[in-house]
Amino acid sequence: MTRVTCIPDKLRCRVAANLHASHQGLDSMLRRARQTVYWPGLEGDLQHQWSSCDICNAQAPSQSSKPLILMPPPKYPFQQTVVDVFQLDGNSYLAYADRLTGWLEVAQLPNGATSSKILNQLRLYFARSGTPEQVSTDGGTNLANEEMAEFFERWSITVRLSSAHYPQSNGCAEAAVKSAKRMLCGNTGASRSLNNDKVSLALLQHLNTPLL
Repeated sequence: MTRVTCIPDKLRCRVAANLHASHQGLDSMLRRARQTVYWPGLEGDLQHQWSSCDICNAQAPSQSSKPLILMPPPKYPFQQTVVDVFQLDGNSYLAYADRLTGWLEVAQLPNGATSSKILNQLRLYFARSGTPEQVSTDGGTNLANEEMAEFFERWSITVRLSSAHYPQSNGCAEAAVKSAKRMLCGNTGASRSLNNDKVSLALLQHLNTPLL
């Protein structure tokens, strides 16, 4: 049974700020809060925390004009994963996510997203979480070349490519990248480094938030 703690008035602002750390949206904040905390007016306070955040307003998800293409769900964690490279203020990052649990990893790629840097990071994830049967990518230059193809073949991993003109077909990756961008925008500071307490807290809140 989940134990819910009633938060005293003087601590509510601090708890609300922690729930908001990853900038993951009001619904996600409420799902996380309902697992562990309660106080009168909780939903209203979180609504205010979210609506008054410039980053959340700027990064709010837009309604897709096209439906997601659904894939058969994986049977166990890290059987099917997604990987994507994205840019933020001139810095390169790698997002790696599990399709079943939504577990998200984010890594900074200093001085550019070369294939060798991506491979080094993927090796760390495979050693920690296991080798997936399938990896989905958008077929970007540094994710769909001969070096990457040989790497995935050595690890006996099937690669699924989504269309560059129809990213909704890789919806899990799209969601992972959007979550990563929201976290980084509000927590990395001018250097865009991931090595700070704010990023760690944001990622922790994201990972502790139940999926829909």
